[in-house]
Amino acid sequence: MTSADMIKALRYLRERGMTDDQLDRLHHRTSPETFAAAFDYWAKDRQLQPQSQLYLARLQYVVSRHQTRNEGVSFDQLIDDAWKSIGHHV
Repeated sequence: MTSADMIKALRYLRERGMTDDQLDRLHHRTSPETFAAAFDYWAKDRQLQPQSQLYLARLQYVVSRHQTRNEGVSFDQLIDDAWKSIGHHV
């Protein structure tokens, strides 16, 4: 898991219409997450700490399910599913 993986997942989701509010629901911090802030932060090559690894896993879960379901399921449902599947504890 790398910063490049994070950027790839973020780019896919933004290009397909995920909103900042939806992205924020996938994030682990209490401060608001936006695509602009995420791209700015992950543009630098950073080591993913455990919470960020889980965040990326949730993003990748949504990307994967979105692709395999032919984009027929809402992001809101996929976000709920990601939290049930991946969770937030290391």
